[in-house]
Amino acid sequence: MKVGFVSTFGLIRALSAEAIFRKYARLGLISAEVYSAGVEDCNQSPDILFEVLSEAGFSIEGLRAKSIKEIPYNELDILITLSPEARDNCPYLQNHKRREHWPLDEVSSQARDGIKRVVKNVETHVKTMLRIQL
Repeated sequence: MKVGFVSTFGLIRALSAEAIFRKYARLGLISAEVYSAGVEDCNQSPDILFEVLSEAGFSIEGLRAKSIKEIPYNELDILITLSPEARDNCPYLQNHKRREHWPLDEVSSQARDGIKRVVKNVETHVKTMLRIQL
């Protein structure tokens, strides 16, 4: 199964979702390739996000902001959009077996408290999706 999380720049929301989904999929013995990307290019490195994810027990290994062109978009089984821009700019493909939109607020890559809220919200969405007791 291939799962993709797409936001505007592929930074805070998408990278959080990738890290969180990987952890819970692994704990649930779910074999999944997980990707994150942005519909707009971004070359930032969200260091505060990496700190927050690490402190919360999520692996940041291999996480980096990517463009939607860098992931196997056409091969995704599940597509989750995390911003209005992603929802509106990600083409609908027949081979996407499931498509969802999680409306998460945009937050500055420097706002630690905002990043923590996003991580918590994404974790709740992932647990609900995977039917993990909250």
